[in-house]
Amino acid sequence: MQDQTISIPITSLDNNELQTLSIRVNDLFSDVDTDALGIRWYVDDFTANANVFWNSNDKQTVSAKELAVIDGKRFGYYVALRINVDNCFEYHPEAGLRKDAKKLIDLLNKDSKKLYSESYKIKSAALTKIIKEIDKKWLAKLEEMSAAMWYNLLKPAHTEFEEAVKKLTKDKSENDKIESASNTRKPLEDSLRDLLDFLPLHSKKTKSPELADLIGELQVAADRF
Repeated sequence: MQDQTISIPITSLDNNELQTLSIRVNDLFSDVDTDALGIRWYVDDFTANANVFWNSNDKQTVSAKELAVIDGKRFGYYVALRINVDNCFEYHPEAGLRKDAKKLIDLLNKDSKKLYSESYKIKSAALTKIIKEIDKKWLAKLEEMSAAMWYNLLKPAHTEFEEAVKKLTKDKSENDKIESASNTRKPLEDSLRDLLDFLPLHSKKTKSPELADLIGELQVAADRF
């Protein structure tokens, strides 16, 4: 069995990203017989610290949920824009416009992986780049492709999200919220790191296929950050 490792940039995540990641990790273990796999102590330690951190981060989570709604709206408009441009590429009778649509699809897809990231910063940077390129030379072509409506919804939705992030940063009272979250964050980071370090070593020793699959799923979850 090939040696496995799990790479997660834990310290670079903000509190809401860490909460999202830890919830996903917790979900992966929800149906696992941790006793049978010999990993119960590490999972229980992680779960206990995760629950404490989630409770202390609840004030931020309420705002994060509101932010997620706005983010979902802008992402939906991006997907609709891409689908409409793709339809032009597939079905428009004019060869020249189909060629232009292909170039625009390439632009929309260039950073598409980043748009599925759980990090708002990564997603916003990718969308900002796309919007700048479209504003520079694609507005007229979008009209010809009958896709301008979706771009005209996407751009203000992206601006709305960016403004919401600024307002959230300005309005939230960091003194007690961040201090409280930071006090509970360190134990969660430590227990998550201990769990992720232990699993590959234990998998190598036991040669358990179930553990190997679990490690793979954990890395997939981590790769979204």
